[in-house]
Amino acid sequence: SEEVVRCQAFVNGRPVASHEEAAEALDDLVLERHSWSDSEECLNVDSKQMSVGISLSSGEILRWRCHGHDLTSGDGGGPALNLFRACTDNDRGGSFGTSFASRWSKLGLGEMKLCDASVKYDEKVREAKEVEVTVRQTWKPAKEIGEEGEGLTSVNVTEVGGIHWFGREGNSDEEGIEEKEPEAEAFVDVPAKDVLIDVTIRYLVRSTRLQISFDVDLTSLRSVLSCQGKTSPSVPRLGIHMALPRSFNDICWYGRGPHECYPDRKESGLVRQWEAKVGDFPVKYVVPSESGGRADVRWAAISSDKVTLACFPADSDSFKLLNVSPYSDRDVHSSNHWSEIQPSSSTHLHLDHFHMGVGGDDSWSPCVHKEYLVGPGKYSFGYHLQPFLKAAQE
Repeated sequence: SEEVVRCQAFVNGRPVASHEEAAEALDDLVLERHSWSDSEECLNVDSKQMSVGISLSSGEILRWRCHGHDLTSGDGGGPALNLFRACTDNDRGGSFGTSFASRWSKLGLGEMKLCDASVKYDEKVREAKEVEVTVRQTWKPAKEIGEEGEGLTSVNVTEVGGIHWFGREGNSDEEGIEEKEPEAEAFVDVPAKDVLIDVTIRYLVRSTRLQISFDVDLTSLRSVLSCQGKTSPSVPRLGIHMALPRSFNDICWYGRGPHECYPDRKESGLVRQWEAKVGDFPVKYVVPSESGGRADVRWAAISSDKVTLACFPADSDSFKLLNVSPYSDRDVHSSNHWSEIQPSSSTHLHLDHFHMGVGGDDSWSPCVHKEYLVGPGKYSFGYHLQPFLKAAQE
């Protein structure tokens, strides 16, 4: 039999019913008024414990500090929306442009370009307990659809094997003819100007934490990624990437572990609290690729010797995938051997609300099962990010 234990939490003598209410109550205990200023380039929001600088041209976070200690590095900064992963061998399964890797490369998914942005905030409120900033962005491929060229999107995407559609739903009973996806269109017929990703970001800056929410519209990618209906379309991931200073070397999480596990390869992972070094996360397969992720993570905390950054999902029970690495996805994806890759100047943190499975029914076709794909639809998700000094530093 199962015994249900009910607990009542109190903060400063006040009962709270959930972790969201507890966070709000704790904020009220230490919340102070912000001072902020703006220039032509940046909105600066400062409190005694935390300071944030947001670009007024792009809406990106340029600076984030906790008690004067940097939480961002110059190698990408963040936190910022991320859709790409270093391709795996299974991602390259297919032929004639049908592999996931080939379709992502044709789209230029690893090098999306910001083409429009607007940043809004209340200019009348010079001092407040919280500052809300709304950013609207439009992204497009960094190159024309189907354009050839050197760079991240054209490296390491060699397809392997042939077209094999074993086990796919929707096969017709007539003479083994397979039905196409109903919304399928050939990506070569789609004008690049029509492939746009609309993103709305809301920053809520409080004195002790940063709350970020995203509304992302990927619907324009459907025809590009469906490959004439031969497979279902999918992006590799949907989440945020942060480039932290390299001193952030310790990671603790509550979720599956201790080894790598992905949404469709996770049953051997035990759900409990784990600890590891950042350098122990990547798995050095023969060909460098996405590796080391941990699935179903309720919370994560990454630390330097002075600061800890605690991360929680805002709109779900868990992150689909947590990953950290001393190597950037760009370097991993564009290399054929681990000996070619040097650790970057940053620690790269990925918190994914959605992450495509890695497949593995075979390695010569795009055979990730449909329930583990991240289809090109509309998504909403968010994060609570709370930095604090470690006890010895207080």
